[in-house]
Amino acid sequence: MSQDIKNLLEKLSLLEGAVTPSSYPKHGLNKQQKQAPQLPALFKPNKISVLKDKTDPQHPAKKFFVGSESRENPQTEDVITTVRKGLNDYLHALEKQMDTDHSLAVKAKDAIQNPDIDRLLPVKTLLTHDGKQLKIHGNEDDGFIVKINERPVSVRFRNIEEAEMACEMFCNRRMAVEQEVENQDYVDED
Repeated sequence: MSQDIKNLLEKLSLLEGAVTPSSYPKHGLNKQQKQAPQLPALFKPNKISVLKDKTDPQHPAKKFFVGSESRENPQTEDVITTVRKGLNDYLHALEKQMDTDHSLAVKAKDAIQNPDIDRLLPVKTLLTHDGKQLKIHGNEDDGFIVKINERPVSVRFRNIEEAEMACEMFCNRRMAVEQEVENQDYVDED
């Protein structure tokens, strides 16, 4: 994070903390909370009967800070709004300064909308002795990959011959391991 943004966020948190603390104050109330008359803990308002009275009766909590009757300092709120707007403007300016290569975005949209069907289809398909499918995908320009039961192998091959050789080695190794397990009559308990 750049130092400017860090400083701006610190100032914003200080301003907001002066208006309303983010956590309960441990040493009394802040300046704004002291200005607002506090309701007593056992406050029980009197009932107001608006329909029976010809004039509007006074609210029982008229002298106290209740709901939207807050006495916040509008100047402090304006400062917070200004700082937030400045931060927002700064971030938008940074976004505009960043170099974006629109040709890459267009190319990506085209690739999504018009997929190259040749890339999706396998060039060659092989079967192991137990029925697993080995598919070779790719071309000479991009290289070739092998998928075993639709799971790609992490190695990319330069040409199709290398990919075929890897598939054959996989099949032979798999068959040898299974034959070794079948031929083994017992296991030594040394």
